Amino acid sequence: MRQLFNSCLFFFLNVCETLTIVMSAEDLFGCAFFSLFFFLDNKLKIMEQVAKRLGLSSKLEQVGLDSPNDILIKTVGELQKLLNTNEAAILELFQAAAMELYPWKTKRQSIKNTNSAETVPVDNEVIDRILGGGFPLGSVTEVVGESSSGKTQLCLQLCLSAQKPNIPCGGGAVYIHSEGQLPTVRLDQLAHAYGQKYNMDPNTLKRTIHTMHIKDREMQYRVLCYQLPVLLARHKNIRVVVIDSISAPYRGDNIVNNNDRFERINEICDIGSRLKRIAYENNVAVVVINQVSDTVVTSTTSSDIIKNLSNNRNDHGPPDELLASWMDFNLEGFDKSPLSVFWTSLTKKPVLGKSWATSVTTRIRLARSIMTDMTRTRRALFIEFSPSVPRHGCEIVIDDVGVRGRVP
Repeated sequence: MRQLFNSCLFFFLNVCETLTIVMSAEDLFGCAFFSLFFFLDNKLKIMEQVAKRLGLSSKLEQVGLDSPNDILIKTVGELQKLLNTNEAAILELFQAAAMELYPWKTKRQSIKNTNSAETVPVDNEVIDRILGGGFPLGSVTEVVGESSSGKTQLCLQLCLSAQKPNIPCGGGAVYIHSEGQLPTVRLDQLAHAYGQKYNMDPNTLKRTIHTMHIKDREMQYRVLCYQLPVLLARHKNIRVVVIDSISAPYRGDNIVNNNDRFERINEICDIGSRLKRIAYENNVAVVVINQVSDTVVTSTTSSDIIKNLSNNRNDHGPPDELLASWMDFNLEGFDKSPLSVFWTSLTKKPVLGKSWATSVTTRIRLARSIMTDMTRTRRALFIEFSPSVPRHGCEIVIDDVGVRGRVP
């Protein structure tokens, strides 16, 4: 408010100087106050102007609807009863309240920023194309999938790829792990591969990755909510934060009653909200690994599926209702890449539920076929949802140099 008043006062001083008008201090301050209230009335009180024109100002005061928020949380029917007016007037009032709270220019700029988000590539042409350039900065990306699908491999590769020379969004990385020990053997292998490819020191690549080990749920909350923001403030070059995995500390929780359940949900939502703020304020790509849980299916057994896969048959395919949400996918790769190969992975649900899912901007699902001695394990990467890229995916392979998109 003080800044706005000073702006109005400065404006009147310029006008007076231009027009050579001599005014007393009282008149000058009075004009500044008049300008301030005129601005508030005409720019910030759109809903009040519409209410006056519709003759609803006094009724709004009587029922205690003083702000745009009070209007927008009501239904059309509720407002018709409270204000005793027609639907057209209520809809116009709704629009005015929404314009006051959510200016059109701000929304358009927000959409523009989302569509032009910077990304950190994973150093593979096929996967980066599927991801729209890589993992987006300023948002939370979730990588879900069952064990041995390639989640940790992809994130280790991302931490090294962020350090490549001559990329605009490159920098250091943070790797927070709770699933046992850090896979140092695999990290050494990838670091040497990157060092040879880009003429970089493998030890420098590994030292640029800040690692933390999470032991329990309390420690995870403390690290993510308090220690991580301090680390990012001290190391401005960090561009990737990986959490492997967000759900591990909650595994084996003893949920006795609803109070315990609500406390856990509240904590998960709080962590998600803080991670989104951390990603936005520090312009980093926050990548969260999450596990999946089994989904109960029909009487088709694993032995039936394995038998049919070994015989190149699909008589006992997945139930249609389980694959319904995946039928719009375009899976790139070889001509014969049916989704049914990955159905046991695709139909599993990410843990932590919908309360956590609301904190995620982009979800990447890694899937694999059933692992047997008789068939080769196939893997795929899917964009389950994203604000900037379509729902599609590709087959992937994992070798000595990392995760690569499989091409014909």
